[in-house]
Amino acid sequence: MTLRRRLSVASSLALALAAPTGCAPSAVDDGRGFSGPGVEIQAAALNLEGVGDVVWDLEVLSGDAGSGTVFQRRITSSGYGDSAGSASFVGPCDAGAGANPNTVKVWVVGVYDQDVASADAGSFAYGDPSGVTGAALAFQNPTTPGAAGALTRTFACVEGTDVAVQFDVALMRPAQQGFFDIAVNFNNIFCSAKLDCCDDGDSSGTCASPGEDLRLLFDASGARARTMVLGFACTAGTGDGRATSLYMDDLAFDCSDPASGFAADFTISPAGVLGNQCSAGSLAGCGAVDQLTATLADTYLYQVAVFRGDELVQSEGVAANKVYWNVALGVKGTIGACELRTRATADDPDNDLDGLVDGTLAAGAVYPFVTWQANLGACAEEPLSFDGTTDVRTAYSQTGGGADTFGYGFAPGLPAAPVCALPCEHGGSCTAPDTCTCLDGFGGAQCQNITVASSCKALHDGGVTQSGVYTLDPDGAGVLASFQAYCDMETDGGGWTMCWTDNGRVHMRSEVTYSASFPYGTDGYRSDCRNIPFTEVLYVDEAQLVPASRYAWFSRDTPGALVAGTAAADWNRTGDASGTFTGHGAAAAASYSFQLLFCDDVWMQTGLFISGYTVYQSSLCWKGCGYWCYDTTSAYFRPDGDYDPDSGSFHGAAFNQNGHTNLPVKLLSVGIR
Repeated sequence: MTLRRRLSVASSLALALAAPTGCAPSAVDDGRGFSGPGVEIQAAALNLEGVGDVVWDLEVLSGDAGSGTVFQRRITSSGYGDSAGSASFVGPCDAGAGANPNTVKVWVVGVYDQDVASADAGSFAYGDPSGVTGAALAFQNPTTPGAAGALTRTFACVEGTDVAVQFDVALMRPAQQGFFDIAVNFNNIFCSAKLDCCDDGDSSGTCASPGEDLRLLFDASGARARTMVLGFACTAGTGDGRATSLYMDDLAFDCSDPASGFAADFTISPAGVLGNQCSAGSLAGCGAVDQLTATLADTYLYQVAVFRGDELVQSEGVAANKVYWNVALGVKGTIGACELRTRATADDPDNDLDGLVDGTLAAGAVYPFVTWQANLGACAEEPLSFDGTTDVRTAYSQTGGGADTFGYGFAPGLPAAPVCALPCEHGGSCTAPDTCTCLDGFGGAQCQNITVASSCKALHDGGVTQSGVYTLDPDGAGVLASFQAYCDMETDGGGWTMCWTDNGRVHMRSEVTYSASFPYGTDGYRSDCRNIPFTEVLYVDEAQLVPASRYAWFSRDTPGALVAGTAAADWNRTGDASGTFTGHGAAAAASYSFQLLFCDDVWMQTGLFISGYTVYQSSLCWKGCGYWCYDTTSAYFRPDGDYDPDSGSFHGAAFNQNGHTNLPVKLLSVGIR
């Protein structure tokens, strides 16, 4: 599912690393303050609203273990950038023997409300802010003071080559906009979250007092019963035109032994239709519940409800579009044995540069999210804590991590849907988190593999555009064997299963075996077009090179597909069994409709035989394989099907010419779609 209008981003720290040509020290430093290989470090475009300055500590180390210190420096955005977070600094790197890889370390020292002068910034101190003089703004730091607390990247310092190293960093700050209890600012995306296990009216921090249970959902008896509510809401900023996307994982429950290490017994999807997800009192078979072990959700829950949407609210007197995603849990008395875990985040789809794209965090991106980790036997009212003191707290992804995908996404105007980190190919659908459901004929995790399809059209619908020989199996796992056929993926958009090529009679019911000795387009090519539903027939005059004269195709005028089956009853019927067809390509100029015959009788073996639906004796006449309504005017499309080539009267092949006569031999190909 794509929820973004463009790539969404908060803030980034970009480092471009360069080693000028020549590793030996130079007498000229080009005004950089040093000679030899260099590293250009760019702290790019944080653009933090309401921020006067950001202070950074930078360090470059050399060697596998980072044992050699190349340089250390403290810089400010105001001194080396735009005062709103962006900065650039050039320092040395080490391209000497055994020096690679080099390691860049970055600490966010602090965020300040005014410019910090160089003299007030202090010296490099592994992220320790104590040496800075200035009014600090509160934020949650993805780094911690000390050598081990930095964001790190490795790179190769190369002579004469620029090396780019990118840090994507989004910072969380306390927000004044609290939709539920408390909010944080994901670098100008304002979010709030909570878990209400009860209404803690006496502020005891427990749900032990009488009357504190929330009673929202209805149990099997029809009475409101005990309910817990997980809530998440965000806005990308003020202004009713601002868009916000939310992402959330499955709610995971460990009810068997969470103390020995969390292992989910069952999960609940937050992406279902709005309202109740299950039959009250029975979660067995509920589509929102994925049962992972023998510990049943029914033992602990009687209902699940989901609520999503958006609403216009006022934030400090300015309009803001709040997007919310709430899950209500109808809980039984046994719920105290369970631990609940999930996480969620938000994205501004009008911002281009963060590491979160369509619900997937890029490898190495530093991006904030909210986590829920609650003992449901001990929780009460659990607001979002900025300092990690409650069961609902903020966290960061880290530079050392790989790509990470949230389970589901939601944005106003779009339904909640699962997220697949890699797109499903060939028309496949993302039907569960990181799970693609493939169209007929495709397989693999992303439906990237062509397997066995029911027809060439099924392959074409899945995105296959290369004409060639493919393996088909019309009934899938049924009794019919698979076979090979040539697929024309170009003519009139493609998707044609080509049945035969011949300049004589065609026994379409029995001559069905493909042979590499008779490739498509040569006399003798055959494949099995029986049991493939179709609504269109293609004729190809192989002697013609001009497309307008080479191809004629016919589309059925009434809904429903036809099948050239294996039973005798499927063949040699009159044209009314198939209905009328409209001609296209070389047959487009006809002023009449066409009719289709399936012919394989003792006199006429023509396979799929197309001719005009024209008047005979004052009435429109349906033809038969042995009776052609004395039609000597309409265009025919038929091979040389006469049983007796010596005494017959209808030899030769017809392509867009009347065939109620003898004609020359002509090489034709026929396909269906």
